[in-house]
Amino acid sequence: MSPQSRNDDILDFAILWLPIGGPTSATIWSMFRMSAFEYRLCLADALRFHQDRLTDGRRYQDRVYGASILAQLAADLTNSTRRAA
Repeated sequence: MSPQSRNDDILDFAILWLPIGGPTSATIWSMFRMSAFEYRLCLADALRFHQDRLTDGRRYQDRVYGASILAQLAADLTNSTRRAA
């Protein structure tokens, strides 16, 4: 599995968990065999990749939804990183 494919899986997972406050460390470990810290790093990489893709000037059908969900995930990631520090 390529790193981008794994990061896309992590992004999909984060989107599913966002409405209920995000996954627990145990859930992250059972799905991806990584720590919550590693998960946040991969999620941040995936967010940057897809945010850049949405702003590259091309048209995407999912642009509004994509931009809004990515912005919410980025805010949630920033807040969870602050709480963990």
